[in-house]
Amino acid sequence: MAELLHLDLVTPEALVLSTAVDMVVIPGTLGDMGIMANHAPVLTQLRAGTIEVHGTDGMKRYIVAGGYAEIHDNHCTVLAEQLVDAASMNAAEIDAKIASF
Repeated sequence: MAELLHLDLVTPEALVLSTAVDMVVIPGTLGDMGIMANHAPVLTQLRAGTIEVHGTDGMKRYIVAGGYAEIHDNHCTVLAEQLVDAASMNAAEIDAKIASF
């Protein structure tokens, strides 16, 4: 079994998600970053975009307004200004929400 990465998605209001994942893709200011277990330590600023969470039960998307991500010791913490679950949105709605940030 592959090693997992622990992911925490946090907003000023609440802890939105705390789980073990195979991979998370975050929208860094210099481009999207795929983060898996044993990733090098990184602290990065996030731009408005989508976060893809790849877990054992499939992929989930969240829309983020911006914020920061810290990766270290098989743990990724995303501190988001705003975070919206994109599960019930289509592609056009997701693009419009990102543009509104």
